[in-house]
Amino acid sequence: MDVKILSGDTTYAAYLVFKLSDEVYGLDWPPQLSCVRFRDHALSHNVCIHPQVIGMPDPPTGRVPRWRGDGWMEVEMGEFYVENGAEGEVDMSLTEANGGQWKKGLIVLGIEVRPKEE
Repeated sequence: MDVKILSGDTTYAAYLVFKLSDEVYGLDWPPQLSCVRFRDHALSHNVCIHPQVIGMPDPPTGRVPRWRGDGWMEVEMGEFYVENGAEGEVDMSLTEANGGQWKKGLIVLGIEVRPKEE
Protein backbone atom coordinates (compact mmCIF):
# COMPACT_ATOMS: atom_id res chain seq x y z
CA MET A 1 0.00 0.00 0.00
CA ASP A 2 1.37 3.42 -0.93
CA VAL A 3 1.63 5.68 2.15
CA LYS A 4 0.87 8.76 0.05
CA ILE A 5 -2.82 8.04 0.63
CA LEU A 6 -2.35 8.24 4.42
CA SER A 7 -2.07 11.30 6.67
CA GLY A 8 1.40 12.19 7.87
CA ASP A 9 2.58 12.38 11.47
CA THR A 10 0.31 9.46 12.36
CA THR A 11 0.80 5.97 13.77
CA TYR A 12 -1.33 3.37 11.98
CA ALA A 13 -2.28 -0.20 12.82
CA ALA A 14 -3.03 -2.92 10.29
CA TYR A 15 -5.82 -5.40 11.08
CA LEU A 16 -6.61 -8.66 9.35
CA VAL A 17 -10.42 -8.79 8.96
CA PHE A 18 -11.76 -12.33 8.58
CA LYS A 19 -14.32 -15.04 9.34
CA LEU A 20 -13.95 -18.76 9.78
CA SER A 21 -16.17 -21.29 8.04
CA ASP A 22 -18.00 -24.04 9.92
CA GLU A 23 -15.40 -26.56 8.75
CA VAL A 24 -12.24 -24.90 10.05
CA TYR A 25 -9.07 -26.70 11.00
CA GLY A 26 -5.34 -26.14 11.22
CA LEU A 27 -5.66 -22.53 12.38
CA ASP A 28 -5.61 -23.02 16.14
CA TRP A 29 -1.98 -24.15 16.56
CA PRO A 30 0.76 -23.17 15.97
CA PRO A 31 0.19 -19.42 15.96
CA GLN A 32 0.52 -17.53 12.72
CA LEU A 33 3.12 -14.82 12.14
CA SER A 34 2.07 -11.35 11.06
CA CYS A 35 4.54 -8.86 9.63
CA VAL A 36 4.15 -5.17 8.86
CA ARG A 37 7.07 -3.63 7.01
CA PHE A 38 7.62 0.03 6.12
CA ARG A 39 10.95 1.16 4.74
CA ASP A 40 13.64 -0.50 6.84
CA HIS A 41 11.37 -1.17 9.83
CA ALA A 42 9.62 -4.52 10.11
CA LEU A 43 7.55 -5.69 13.07
CA SER A 44 6.53 -9.32 13.44
CA HIS A 45 4.06 -10.70 15.96
CA ASN A 46 2.64 -14.10 16.81
CA VAL A 47 -1.11 -14.03 16.22
CA CYS A 48 -3.75 -16.69 16.69
CA ILE A 49 -6.75 -16.22 14.44
CA HIS A 50 -8.91 -19.03 15.85
CA PRO A 51 -11.65 -17.63 18.13
CA GLN A 52 -11.34 -20.49 20.62
CA VAL A 53 -8.45 -18.56 22.19
CA ILE A 54 -10.79 -15.72 23.22
CA GLY A 55 -11.42 -16.12 26.93
CA MET A 56 -9.03 -19.04 27.41
CA PRO A 57 -7.50 -19.03 30.92
CA ASP A 58 -4.02 -19.57 29.42
CA PRO A 59 -4.14 -18.25 25.84
CA PRO A 60 -1.19 -18.63 23.50
CA THR A 61 1.31 -15.81 23.56
CA GLY A 62 0.75 -13.15 20.96
CA ARG A 63 -2.24 -11.34 19.61
CA VAL A 64 -5.72 -12.83 19.57
CA PRO A 65 -8.80 -11.94 17.51
CA ARG A 66 -11.71 -9.86 18.67
CA TRP A 67 -15.27 -9.82 17.40
CA ARG A 68 -16.38 -6.73 15.51
CA GLY A 69 -19.93 -5.42 15.44
CA ASP A 70 -20.32 -6.27 11.74
CA GLY A 71 -20.10 -10.08 12.02
CA TRP A 72 -16.38 -10.28 11.21
CA MET A 73 -13.36 -10.75 13.47
CA GLU A 74 -10.13 -8.81 13.44
CA VAL A 75 -6.63 -9.23 14.80
CA GLU A 76 -3.99 -6.53 14.92
CA MET A 77 -1.07 -7.44 12.67
CA GLY A 78 1.23 -4.58 13.65
CA GLU A 79 1.74 -0.86 13.45
CA PHE A 80 3.81 1.69 11.59
CA TYR A 81 4.45 5.43 11.71
CA VAL A 82 4.06 7.73 8.70
CA GLU A 83 6.00 10.99 8.81
CA ASN A 84 4.78 14.11 7.03
CA GLY A 85 5.73 13.86 3.36
CA ALA A 86 6.71 10.19 3.65
CA GLU A 87 6.91 8.09 0.52
CA GLY A 88 7.07 4.36 0.00
CA GLU A 89 4.95 1.28 0.44
CA VAL A 90 3.81 -0.67 3.47
CA ASP A 91 3.86 -4.46 3.13
CA MET A 92 1.65 -6.63 5.34
CA SER A 93 1.60 -10.42 5.55
CA LEU A 94 0.28 -13.34 7.56
CA THR A 95 2.06 -16.70 7.34
CA GLU A 96 2.37 -20.05 9.07
CA ALA A 97 4.54 -22.71 7.57
CA ASN A 98 6.04 -24.45 10.60
CA GLY A 99 3.07 -26.55 11.75
CA GLY A 100 3.12 -28.97 8.87
CA GLN A 101 -0.64 -29.36 8.67
CA TRP A 102 -3.24 -28.29 6.13
CA LYS A 103 -5.43 -25.29 6.81
CA LYS A 104 -9.08 -24.88 5.95
CA GLY A 105 -11.84 -22.38 6.56
CA LEU A 106 -10.21 -18.95 6.58
CA ILE A 107 -12.35 -16.31 4.81
CA VAL A 108 -10.47 -13.02 4.43
CA LEU A 109 -12.33 -9.76 3.89
CA GLY A 110 -9.07 -7.81 3.74
CA ILE A 111 -6.57 -5.82 5.73
CA GLU A 112 -7.86 -2.63 7.31
CA VAL A 113 -5.41 0.18 8.06
CA ARG A 114 -6.53 2.85 10.51
CA PRO A 115 -4.95 5.28 12.98
CA LYS A 116 -3.70 3.48 16.08
CA GLU A 117 -5.97 3.84 19.09
CA GLU A 118 -4.11 5.17 22.09
